[in-house]
Amino acid sequence: MNSSRHTDSKDRQEQPGRGSGLLMIAIAWLLILLVVGIWFQQWLEQRRNPNNNVNSSFSEHQKPQVILRANRQHQYRATGLINDEKVVFLIDTGATEVVVPANLEKKLGLRRGVSTQAMTANNLVTVYRTSIDHLKIGTLHLTNVAAVINPSMPDQTILLGMSALHQTELRHDNNQLTIIQR
Repeated sequence: MNSSRHTDSKDRQEQPGRGSGLLMIAIAWLLILLVVGIWFQQWLEQRRNPNNNVNSSFSEHQKPQVILRANRQHQYRATGLINDEKVVFLIDTGATEVVVPANLEKKLGLRRGVSTQAMTANNLVTVYRTSIDHLKIGTLHLTNVAAVINPSMPDQTILLGMSALHQTELRHDNNQLTIIQR
């Protein structure tokens, strides 16, 4: 009977280093989950915007051009710059002007001008006229582009409308959009 008590007390005693070993295993699993989460987020972003690194070159007439691939929703998104700040554009030939969400106006150094009304897909909204000094996508570089600031847009994506695209030539073929600067 005496020996069983001795064994029970040994079992109850924690083995040296066991607690820290369990902690290390938990930390390792957390790091693995973090890495997998970051990788998955990047994979989703690549599917949403396959043009994070724009394919840029010059046309046969030495004009700047970019070639964009369509995403899974058959949209053309591209990473570019407005006034040297990184942004994501959604190419929208149905938009009259470049449309900037109001939450980006300070970051991009834009100033609100005259207010006006604009019809969106959802309703009539008040927007503010502005001008973009420099807009770049790859080798394309546009200056003094008319735009509007839209306080009703909640996200970070800028609609690249015809006030910029009228300065380019568009060619669409096989899920690729080529934009050539005129």
